[in-house]
Amino acid sequence: MVIYYGNDLDQINHQDLKFNNPLKINYLDDVSSIYDELNQISLFNQPDAIFIYDSTFLLDEDEKASVLINYLANYEIEVYCFVKNDKLDNFNPSIKNKKIKTIKKTQINAFNKAKEIKVISDELKVKTNNYQTYNYLVDCLPDNYLMIKNELNKLLIYSEGKLITKKHIDEILIDNGESNVFSLINYLLQNNIDICINLYENLINLKHQPIEIIQIMATQLFKIKLFKKAITASSNVDATVKELKITPYQAKQLSYVYKIPLSKIEKIEDAFFDLDCNIKKGLIDSYQGLKYLISSVNL
Repeated sequence: MVIYYGNDLDQINHQDLKFNNPLKINYLDDVSSIYDELNQISLFNQPDAIFIYDSTFLLDEDEKASVLINYLANYEIEVYCFVKNDKLDNFNPSIKNKKIKTIKKTQINAFNKAKEIKVISDELKVKTNNYQTYNYLVDCLPDNYLMIKNELNKLLIYSEGKLITKKHIDEILIDNGESNVFSLINYLLQNNIDICINLYENLINLKHQPIEIIQIMATQLFKIKLFKKAITASSNVDATVKELKITPYQAKQLSYVYKIPLSKIEKIEDAFFDLDCNIKKGLIDSYQGLKYLISSVNL
């Protein structure tokens, strides 16, 4: 018996387990439903594995749950259980059975992303031509397990199994909207208005909604303001970066912030607040409003 657990339900439920004919069971808060499903297995069409999703009985401490867990641990066909839960202490004590293996799947975030993508890449046999390309790939991918797998599979097909290059990534990989919006803010603060507008137009052409871009830009700008305040006050910058969930790559990009006055950041923040209010009142079109803000905020 194997238990996959953690906070990222998509990642837990979509393990790439190599079985041709698994029996898939959705647990319905009644242990008898599991027995019923198993009792219906035919001698002439036996599955090669049992998958039990939303296995919340693993978290119950009553006798019925304990009996079921021990039954599954000794079942003649390998059983795989999937459950959203991030602590072993929350499980029924019966999972300490030597025949039960537990595998925790960590939710992907800015700080473990590179490591987790390496694990997924190894599973799919995706390899880059050098370390710089791998870092570029990590930065371009979103913090989502299923999307990462999907994009890596696309790269694998597109490259025909060869080493992944930066050109492959640029040509086939999805646009990482949040990363590009972070670049929008960087260009805006550094007065690179033409580049900023061109990137904004590209995001619109890729079907990103203006209101979505505005919300992400405002959030990123607020993070940069807090980052600026931390370095101005000589606070622990590394701790601030971690607290704000700024990726190491983004932190390197923010070196220019040391030279940007806090007043300028707050001025742009006020402009975003006014834009948001005017959009909600129906006074400004969101697409044109953000384009005007980008063009005029440094005037």
